[in-house]
Amino acid sequence: MTPTHTRTPTPVDNLIDRHLDEYAALNPIVATASGIPGHEAELPDLSPDWLASVSALRHRTIAGLADTVPIDANDRVTVAAATADQGNRCRRVPAEQRFEPGAGRPGRVRPDEDVVRR
Repeated sequence: MTPTHTRTPTPVDNLIDRHLDEYAALNPIVATASGIPGHEAELPDLSPDWLASVSALRHRTIAGLADTVPIDANDRVTVAAATADQGNRCRRVPAEQRFEPGAGRPGRVRPDEDVVRR
């Protein structure tokens, strides 16, 4: 089905588009799985610096959304969805929950959580 109208991008749209572009560059596996082209031959760094970069991007996005006025209902839904998702990921995770213990092997990092110490 072809859309009958186009929407002029708003500041909220532009902020979310920048977030997706930056996140795709940081996590090429998610980018490829999500259908974002250009990252098919890349892998994420998964180092502590990478985790800090992902965390910083999430915090910048939340701060940017807080400073941006929604123009219409689409913006309001976008801001609500993005801040609910990002807010959950940016909560402080207790040290004992940062790794899942394995039977005699190192724990598995949970990259979907903000694990950067403050």
